[in-house]
Amino acid sequence: MIFRRTTFIPGVPRLLSHPPRRVAPPPQQSHTVTTGYAECLIERLTHGSPESLMELDVAARRHHANALLLHASELVRADVRHEKRDHRGADLIGANLSGADLRGANLRGAYLIGADLTAADLRAADLTGADFRGANLAGADLTESLFCIQSQLNAAKGDTETRVPPSLTRPAHWSPPGGPSLRR
Repeated sequence: MIFRRTTFIPGVPRLLSHPPRRVAPPPQQSHTVTTGYAECLIERLTHGSPESLMELDVAARRHHANALLLHASELVRADVRHEKRDHRGADLIGANLSGADLRGANLRGAYLIGADLTAADLRAADLTGADFRGANLAGADLTESLFCIQSQLNAAKGDTETRVPPSLTRPAHWSPPGGPSLRR
């Protein structure tokens, strides 16, 4: 396989103008290979003609991208899981998960609408597509969560104790310093 060398700016991989090179990585670096392969595919697609983009099988690309993201998630979560916690697509609407240790949990597509996640530990949890509308994240730790996006935080409630990933912004509607606490 051919990969381009990459450099990492906090949270953002960027392709450099180095020429492609062949790589035969050691087995323990398979996640690096997966990332490099994905970057090469993305790079190739971005330089396509309008005609080639119109002919693109988006469903197949989405399926392939999902498989790569799931594999990356499993590699990261394997280092932190101490029990199987697969809550993929789970109905956790209104659930009391206050203080829960959800490190390394798979919460892909979970319905956490109105759930109490006060002081929950969500580090290394896969949050792809999790629905946090109205969820209480007061004091929760999401700093190293996987695939958390801004719209998920915007849909939830939090406070000054809530720790968010460094690439995201604390929503303005969350409790300000010295404001009312959301802890129950």
